[in-house]
Amino acid sequence: MRSFHAITTFAGVASAQYQLQSTFAGETFFENFNFWNSWDPTYGFVQYVSQEAAQGFGMINVTNTSATWGVDTTQIFDPTSPLGRPSIRITTLESWTHGLFIADLAHVPANQCGTWPAFWALGSGMWPESGEIDIIEYTNNVPNNLMALHTTPGCSIAGAGQTGTLISADCGIEGGITGCTVVQTSANNSGDSFNANGGGVYAMEWTSRAIRVWFFPREAIPASIVAGTPVVEDFGLPAANFQGSCALDQHFYNMSLVFNIDFCGQYAGNVWQANGCPMLDPDDAIQGWASCNMFVASSPQSFVNSYWEVNYLKVFQTTTFATPRPTTSLSSGTPAISTGSGTTALSNAQGRSSTATMSLAPVVPSIAPASSTTLSLAPSVRSSLSSRRNSPNASPESLVPTLATTPPTTASQSIASPTIATPTTGFSTTATPAAPEPIASPPTPTAEATTASSPLTIPTTPLSTTEGTTASISCSGNLCVSYAYTSVVVVQTVTVGAEQLALD
Repeated sequence: MRSFHAITTFAGVASAQYQLQSTFAGETFFENFNFWNSWDPTYGFVQYVSQEAAQGFGMINVTNTSATWGVDTTQIFDPTSPLGRPSIRITTLESWTHGLFIADLAHVPANQCGTWPAFWALGSGMWPESGEIDIIEYTNNVPNNLMALHTTPGCSIAGAGQTGTLISADCGIEGGITGCTVVQTSANNSGDSFNANGGGVYAMEWTSRAIRVWFFPREAIPASIVAGTPVVEDFGLPAANFQGSCALDQHFYNMSLVFNIDFCGQYAGNVWQANGCPMLDPDDAIQGWASCNMFVASSPQSFVNSYWEVNYLKVFQTTTFATPRPTTSLSSGTPAISTGSGTTALSNAQGRSSTATMSLAPVVPSIAPASSTTLSLAPSVRSSLSSRRNSPNASPESLVPTLATTPPTTASQSIASPTIATPTTGFSTTATPAAPEPIASPPTPTAEATTASSPLTIPTTPLSTTEGTTASISCSGNLCVSYAYTSVVVVQTVTVGAEQLALD
């Protein structure tokens, strides 16, 4: 990571002169990223894999002009499994405060039911203390891109001076998890139409005065961007102009860039029915697919176009610029989050050969055999311990479980651990796959109060960590914690009276 210490006074949003700081492209693209291979904090039906596993399964590839990565497209899974379809989430090794970030994209994930792709910036520490900026985000078959900010309380935007449509103005978590959101209205801005039009460029400028996002289709990329010397004054009105009653330097700092492709989860899963996705079931035109997980688990060939192809990602900085320090901080732990969908337009964010060509022909799927290791769990009831997709950056001790008032009847089910066949995509066929690394367990709840009048002390250490066994922990009040271990994942379960909440 590069450090810059000079401080200057910003005269205005359009006055910055930018110089290239970093270029991520071609054969060295992935050297600039970490591969996230822990649990998904938005409870998606996904398994994020390591770089080694992704290479082995042919899920990533580079040429001298682009980098490509996608998802598994061959396997059929158990929709009740704690592990879902393999995918990739990558985060830049560097982080920044302010700058101009330009991504030239040849291909983005298709508008496919079950998917939730995103390109976003994430701050460090407890979410959203140092902010989140959603540059590209969309779900299922909805065609338009959503751009959003997520902050601590006290930030709102005016929604003026932009071509997009303002959906919500409050960026702070006290206003819900949608953030301040702008929906893009220009043609070919995401998904299938973006790809059919030859891709394009997204640019995000972040200063002390504003955070602005532009989209340029392939035929309308400004000459200064093509020349590698971007002049923001030439960009025209942004698609999203995030400025208003918000001290941006207090809410956004030390941010890394993230690409991922999620499945279902708190966003795509919650708007699954509203987007008309259940009717994709060819065997049941009346009721359709029972759940997003069931569709994703059973339809590998639906995701052959769920991949990113990036020509380059460039970071520009002013010759001298400020690195502001926050004067406020998040005063309490991340609250439990409602998973209500609200409107389908809102963001709840709130994942080759050496030649230039690439085969993306569908591959005949294979049914992954079940693992011999099974575990007994209650139905997959989602606790409101949900903490947004970026909470791995938060300390696990900050999470507060919200307990259901009426425990459901418990039931047992056998969950098989999926295995992974190869190759999973058409990106590469030369590598020999190795077994994926074990996925990390979710954060363990700690001594937090579910209500102000009823504090609970929750034990945090299992009695045993022997693989293939279940170790129960003594209860504290009406809350008990147990751990079930399989060959690939640790599944933590929280028992409340007769209720068991699976936190996979």
